[in-house]
Amino acid sequence: MYGYVLQDWITVKGTNNNVFNQSESDWLGFSSFQDIAFWVDVREVAVAGIVMNFQTCPTKDDVLFQTMTGCSITINTVPQTPFLIGGTTLPRVILASNPGIPLSTWVRWQLAPPNSNWDITFRVLASANRVMNPAWGG
Repeated sequence: MYGYVLQDWITVKGTNNNVFNQSESDWLGFSSFQDIAFWVDVREVAVAGIVMNFQTCPTKDDVLFQTMTGCSITINTVPQTPFLIGGTTLPRVILASNPGIPLSTWVRWQLAPPNSNWDITFRVLASANRVMNPAWGG
């Protein structure tokens, strides 16, 4: 497994229920990986019910991104323990589990807030497993 910072510390603020996508310059490429897990460290959230989706796409086309199977979390409060969101399991996609939307080339996060003024401070770490080729001997 290899570790990556998908998003260093950031505070995002908005109004109403407008969806907010991670900046394209911060998307990460995972073309040679098959599995991925995300750790979300939330330090401040102003309103309950912000949904964070982890999305993937084969090309850098905004309209083609889809939320990976099992990779949506709802953030209601600041967790007591970093990297745990409401005690749920880590959002992850494992190719051997035959996910409906598996990991593709590009990965980003997306916030879908409730219909009110909102803000959140967080970072996202990712751990990914490379595709193994039997010819490599490992």
